[in-house]
Formats: sequence, structure tokens, C-alpha cells
Amino acid sequence: MHSLHPESEHAKTAFVWDQSLATGIANVDTQHKKFFELTEKLRTFHHHLPDLEQVQDLLHELDLYAIHHFHAEEMLMEKYDVSQAHRNMHLHAHQSFVSHLGHITQLATSNLRTAVDLLFAFLSQWLLHHIAIMDMLLAEEIYLAQRGSVVSRHRPLSEHFTQSFIENINSVYRDLADRTLQMMEQNLQLQMEIERRKEVELALLDNNARFRTMADHAHSWEYWIGSDGKVLYMSPSCLRITGYTPDEFKNNPDLLYRIIHPDDRKLMDEYLETASMQDDAEDELGIRIIHRDGSVRWIIHSCKYLYSPNADFLGQRISNRDITNRQLHNDSMLLVANVFESINEAAIVTDQNNRIIVVNTAFSSITGYEPEEVIGHNPTVLAEKPLPIEQVDELMRKVTSKRRWQGELNYRRKSGAVFVAAVSIDSIRDRNDNISNFIIIFSDISERKESEQRIQYLSNHDLLTALPNWKLFSECLQQTLDAAKSKRRSFSLMYVDIDRFKHTKDHLGHEMSDLLLKQFAERLRNCLPHPASAARIGSDEFVVLLPNAETAQQANEKANAILHCLKAPFVVNKEAIPLSASIGISLYPQHGKDAPQLMKSADLAVFQAKRAGGALAKIFEASESFDV
Repeated sequence: MHSLHPESEHAKTAFVWDQSLATGIANVDTQHKKFFELTEKLRTFHHHLPDLEQVQDLLHELDLYAIHHFHAEEMLMEKYDVSQAHRNMHLHAHQSFVSHLGHITQLATSNLRTAVDLLFAFLSQWLLHHIAIMDMLLAEEIYLAQRGSVVSRHRPLSEHFTQSFIENINSVYRDLADRTLQMMEQNLQLQMEIERRKEVELALLDNNARFRTMADHAHSWEYWIGSDGKVLYMSPSCLRITGYTPDEFKNNPDLLYRIIHPDDRKLMDEYLETASMQDDAEDELGIRIIHRDGSVRWIIHSCKYLYSPNADFLGQRISNRDITNRQLHNDSMLLVANVFESINEAAIVTDQNNRIIVVNTAFSSITGYEPEEVIGHNPTVLAEKPLPIEQVDELMRKVTSKRRWQGELNYRRKSGAVFVAAVSIDSIRDRNDNISNFIIIFSDISERKESEQRIQYLSNHDLLTALPNWKLFSECLQQTLDAAKSKRRSFSLMYVDIDRFKHTKDHLGHEMSDLLLKQFAERLRNCLPHPASAARIGSDEFVVLLPNAETAQQANEKANAILHCLKAPFVVNKEAIPLSASIGISLYPQHGKDAPQLMKSADLAVFQAKRAGGALAKIFEASESFDV
């Protein structure tokens, strides 16, 4: 079969009407010339392939030509009574032309170049077999019919000869045309199949190349194992994840199993057994592997068994993702969570808006609140009383600027009981240094605070009388002294000594004496005017500080008032016990400019009072004066 292309000799030969092809029938010859013009137009398409619309226009012209030309020939055959055999052959040829033309019209929409080639070849054969031969025979028969009786006696022989010749020509042409079209169609189908396969091969190569590129550059470790157990492909990521190269795995397939952590090999065996029985298994398995450097890595292993449409086993596709960092992070988070739950201190985590998102078990134990009762609330709900906005703002400012605040706050339990909490508040920041959370840790230190207060109290007070001891009194004396110096004011100091207490103690005994001292101290404290204060500094020795007694007269009046208050008998175990006391007075700055001197002056003054008989107050008298 010839395929006419622009470069072929057929495409270079012009189709020009030749007078030798004239039938002598004017109308038929005119139509033949038109056919030659259309064929010549088609030939030019080989040099410059037109668009589909131009070819369709040409096919339409050919269709109109066929309708007109075939109708004219059929009218002539009817008019001149052309033999039935010749007429049938001619009509069959016309129908074949129309059929082939329609078929080529359909082909043009799918493959324009092939349709043009096929049409050109078909029209060339039509010119040769139909116009040059069959139409010439038709013209001869019409010519004989026009001569009438002149040839009538020869008609049977001539008709027999002509019909046999026409039949042979038509048979050859029909067979040739059909086979040509079939071959062209087969060739077209073959070309299309070749093109399709090329496209498939190119697409497959492209897909393989793209897939290989993707696999080579994939972060995960990908590999394929054939049905014979050999490694067909190993992605380069295996080196980063395992420390072994692709070639090492290909040369030693057992290496894939040997690097699995011994404790996880049983898990892998069970997983592979399950995967092999499920065609669509896509389950993943988290296992450990031993890196070449000896370190342990965590991977997510996924295995897919592959089968052909005929259920033939093709191999395995395996994908492994390194999740070591994620696993370490998860382990760390689990550890943090365990620590969070196991610590004895209450722990609160809030969001950036200071809304509680999680609390630990100790929180509920300490406060009595269940998590759902406080989640979503501000931690200030725990405060004993609403905190001033200024205090809250200042606290948060310190947390955000210094990232941590530590101090003590009074919290209230769900029961309403108030406790002192040692509180630590930390701010947590994200990678952009923006606050994402706050962590509040606190513990109940009420007992500790009570212990501290008790220790503080015991270190500053007399255990028997509950009056301040010498340590606390000396601090108050120094503070009063400093204030007097700065304000250039005076004050008084009294030394109070119980008269003949040793004798009383020997008479009452130790226990009764202690009870007597407690009553004496309580009466002394109750009779002091504000802001005076008293302290016990010895067995039967007390001191009184009078910040507002600035003159000797004022001090003496206060002392006598105290003596009068102490004059009434004390009752111990229903026994009335009379007591008296001597009071020595010193004034600042007349009798001393510092605490030791003032104490010494008051001590000397009480000695002078006792020497004078006791039960009286005596202001210090000395030959030496103390000027301000």
C-alpha cells in the first residue's frame, strides 16, 4: 500500500485534465474536469497541511460533486438503456465512493494527516479505474446506442463482450479499492497503536524516572524486594537512617533483619505474617533498629505485599520513617507528665490568657477542687479574697519580664479554709519568644508558717509570762531611742523589781511561784498606758518603756500608778499573796544617751528605791549630769 506524504513523488505530480480522457459526453467531461480540480486541490494539502475545517470543506465539495455527477450518469444509463450488468456495476461503484468518502470524513476528526493521505490515494485510484476505464466504457456503450440500427445486429456480441469486460474491471477495482482501504485502515490502526505504545512507554519511563527521583529524594527509607527475596531498589535515605549504604543492603539482604533490635524481632515476624495474608494491608509497626554506630533508632515500618492480576506474588514494597526524635520527645513528654502527676506540690498550667488548662492530682488534694471545677478559670479564683488589679498587674509584669515570680499568697480551699501557699509562677515562651503558657507551682506552708511564727515568738518572748524578753525589748528600746534622737524628744525607762521575791518563792515553792509571776506580769501589762510596753528580763525583774513620759514628773506619776495597780494581793490556789515592787526610773537624755547607760541608770535607781525601803519609785540621781 502506498501512503502519500508531502515528500512523495505522487504528491509532486499535478493532476491536470487530459483531452484523451474525454468521453464525448459534454456534461460528463465537465464534471470530470471538476473532479480533477478537486483532486489537484487535495494534492496541494501535502505541502501545507490545512486545518480540519479546510479538509471538511473539500470533503463537502466532493460529496456535492458525487451527488450531481452520479445522478447525471444514472440518467444517461436510463435514457440509453445501458445494459443491466453495466448499470449495476456503475451504481455499486457510486455507492462505494459515497461510503468511502463518509468513512474518510469520520477519520479526519481523529487523524487529519492520515485522512488526507487516505483520501488522496482513494481519489487517485478512482481517477484511474472509474473515470479512465469505466466511464470510457459507459461512453462507448452510449455512443453505440446512439447509432441505433447500424450496430443493432452486433449488439448481442458487443454487449456480451462489454459486460464481461466491465464486470472484470469493476471486480478488480472493487477488490483493489476495498483492500486498499482496509490496508490503509489497518496501517492507520497500526500507526495509532505504535503512537499509543510510544506514549505509554514515554509516560512509563517518565513516571519511573519521576518516581525514582521522588524515592531517591524522599526523607523516608524506601525499598522494594522481588519475589525471589532480592533487593530491587534501595533509596539513599537508608544511609542516614541506618548507617548502611544501598549496596550493602543489596549485597546482603539479611542485613535488613539483623539491624532490628533483638527485643522487637518477634513483633516484626508477627507483623509480616499478618501483612502477607492481607492483600490490602497498610498497617504500620513501630520498632527499634540498631544503627551502624550502635545507637538505637525508632522507625515506623510499613510493608505492602504486591500481586499481579493473576494473583502471582511480585514482591514487597517497604517504607520506613525515622521517628527517633519524635519518640524521644514523646518519652520526654511522658516523663514530664509522670513528674507532673507525682510531685507533692500543686501544679497548674494555663494558656497565654492565664486560663487554667490542666492541673495535677496534688492540686485537688491540697485545694479540694476537681479539675473540671477550675479548668477554664483564672487561677485568682483560689485567692483568699479578690486581689487588687494593681497587685495582679504588678505580679504579671514581674513574671513576663523576669520569667519567674516567687512569693507567698493566701489561698482558700473549696471548704473555705484559708492556707498560706508558697507560690512559684513561670512563663513559658515559644520559639518566637512569645508567651504561650504559665506554670504555677504551690504548696501549703501553713504548718511551716505556724512553726516559724512559733519559733519567732519563742525567740522574742518569755515562756512563763508571755511578755517580750530582753532580746525583743532591746530592739524596741533602740527603735525608741533612734526616734527620740531624730525628733529631739525625751522618754522614760523603768526598772521594776519585786520586793523580797526570793523569800516568797521559798515559801510558795517553784510551781506556785511561777503562777504568781504570771499573774504579776499580766497585771503589769494591763495597767500600762498606751504605747508603753513591758518585758521580763530576769526571774523577778521587769522593765517598762514609756515613750510619752518625757519629764520626771510624768514618769513619776506613771510609776506610782503602776505601784498602785500592783498593791492588791494576788490569789494563787485560793491563797491571797501580797506583793510589792520597787521602780527605778531613768530619762533620756538626762540619764543616758544610749541603751546601756539608760539601763544602768534605771538599775541604780531601783537599788536606791530598795535601799529606801522598797514599794516606791525612785528617779535616778547622780552627781554627773547628762546633757543633750
